Amino acid sequence: MGDIIGDMSSLIGQFLLSSPHMSDGNFAHTITLMIEHNEQGAMGVVINCPTEMTVERAWERYSESPCAIDDVIYDGGPCPGPLLALHDNADLAMAQICTGVLFTSDPDQIEELVKYSKQPLRLLIGYAGWCGGQLESELARNDWIITPASAQDVFSDDPAHWAKLVKPNLNKIGLPNVNPISIPTDPSMN
Repeated sequence: MGDIIGDMSSLIGQFLLSSPHMSDGNFAHTITLMIEHNEQGAMGVVINCPTEMTVERAWERYSESPCAIDDVIYDGGPCPGPLLALHDNADLAMAQICTGVLFTSDPDQIEELVKYSKQPLRLLIGYAGWCGGQLESELARNDWIITPASAQDVFSDDPAHWAKLVKPNLNKIGLPNVNPISIPTDPSMN
């Protein structure tokens, strides 16, 4: 992939897996899909933190149009922002993130997406954001493990998904023999 820190290769379409020693409680055991990354900064969405709020219940507050989605909204990260959608409908997308995964924050496109329940769809509120150079500093400290994203992984509901993705990648941060299942949710408990 090249030297991410040295040549500013874009991380769009990659996962940032929080490392087992991540000290930021906002990101412990998270999988973040990178949506934007350039010299000015980066933006991603955490894909494995479901909230208690159902899409249907939230949609009643947002719009009078029908909602066919029987799922929860995900906490996309600590930065407040608009409702965001990851999906696979090319007609309702602002950007392609990786093969089979499209992104939009456009309210009209999201309104169309929630009318149909047959497609993969993940709705998120909030995002993860970094100013220029901040993410690169975190990468240099081995706070994150970079791995390619896939549609199957983006739309997975497996509660053990982080551990399954981290385990084969621990050698990237010098921890090849650590069992991620045994790592406490609160890294200060290590």
